[in-house]
Amino acid sequence: MAIQDQDDIAALLGTPEQCTRVNNFVWISLCQAGVAPQLWQTTHCPQQQCCEILRDYPGLLEPLKNAVHSAWIPDRDLSWLTDSERQVFWVQRYIKSAMLPAQTNIPIGPAASLLIDDRIPHHLTGSSRSIALVDYWASRTVGDMSLRRNAVLIMESAWRHQQNSDRRFDWLDGEGGDHRRIWFWEKLLHHLKMVPRDNPPPISHDTLLNIIDQLVIHPAELTLFNQKARGQFQQQQRRASSKGKRQCNFVLQERTISKLDSLARKFGITRTDVIEFLIQQEALNPVHTTERLRRLSALTTHDS
Repeated sequence: MAIQDQDDIAALLGTPEQCTRVNNFVWISLCQAGVAPQLWQTTHCPQQQCCEILRDYPGLLEPLKNAVHSAWIPDRDLSWLTDSERQVFWVQRYIKSAMLPAQTNIPIGPAASLLIDDRIPHHLTGSSRSIALVDYWASRTVGDMSLRRNAVLIMESAWRHQQNSDRRFDWLDGEGGDHRRIWFWEKLLHHLKMVPRDNPPPISHDTLLNIIDQLVIHPAELTLFNQKARGQFQQQQRRASSKGKRQCNFVLQERTISKLDSLARKFGITRTDVIEFLIQQEALNPVHTTERLRRLSALTTHDS
């Protein structure tokens, strides 16, 4: 058990030992209360400063103690929270929406206060940020433990649904994704007048998805725009790869086509690639063609 002193958050809250999660919860709660200017700009939870604030404002201490002892969501219910930039941003937006006083679709009832984005600790990142937000949300809402846990399950389900929705933009990720995202971003600027034109292109796939989340656009319109943009990009790529090429039509025997398909499957390339490769190789070193023509010539001579 950790040694506790007067500047120990665990001692003030009556918890058995120091816990990073508890410290972050106290930190974000005091930041949201606005009782200490610039507290949200510190690089880590300043325990001594937080303890001084709690002693100066005893009215803040009791709700925090009650939250830790009576409204604490089990760790296992939060195991789905990760360091994903995409998820962290989504969780913050979800909880901010859930904490609106007029919110009615969250089973634990209306929140006691709003979530102020600028007062979330700037250096609290990753899953630690998301968990602290969930803890703050749970502490500021009405309902028993079963309702709070159910609210977290509903949020997790909403996140899974969001992941499925995000998959439509998978074509903008992966190898060459930087180029595709910049192209998509420029199309978006042209299509949606409300997107600020002085914003730089998204530096990552997660950043792009987070920006898309904030667009005021009907889901059906966004889906249609994405489909058209993907089709246009693929068409441009096909045109670029077809430069210097012409279509050729010729008839092959069925057994030759079968062999061609077999080679394409074996090497994981297209039938066109197989044909082009064989022609290029034979042009460089015409062994097979020369031998074939020599044999044909010999047969013709023999027959005559």
